[in-house]
Amino acid sequence: MISEEQVDTFNIPIYSATPEEVTVLVVKNGCFTVESMELMDPTAWLKRPTNVEDVRHWMVCIKATMGSLFINHFGEHLLDDVFDRLTAKLVGLTEKIESSYREKVMLFFALQRK
Repeated sequence: MISEEQVDTFNIPIYSATPEEVTVLVVKNGCFTVESMELMDPTAWLKRPTNVEDVRHWMVCIKATMGSLFINHFGEHLLDDVFDRLTAKLVGLTEKIESSYREKVMLFFALQRK
């Protein structure tokens, strides 16, 4: 299905900047001022116990946003199977999912053009 080499070389390029880093970059750019900035909770639905449908909905969002990364690296023929298997595994790990997504992790900021 997927070779060990493919797994070892797969990388999801995600970097979560701190509010301070974003502020420095906006100031350095010079075209905007920061009007508002706050850390938000993108997983408000996880305030209640997670169920199987929550995991399935979450995986649909992940597949929609990151599916092209998987296709480019592993091939389109594997996409549905990989996400189906991942969803099945995550359904059994709802307690771990709940404990790891309880902190505010999404940075919202409003900029105004100078």
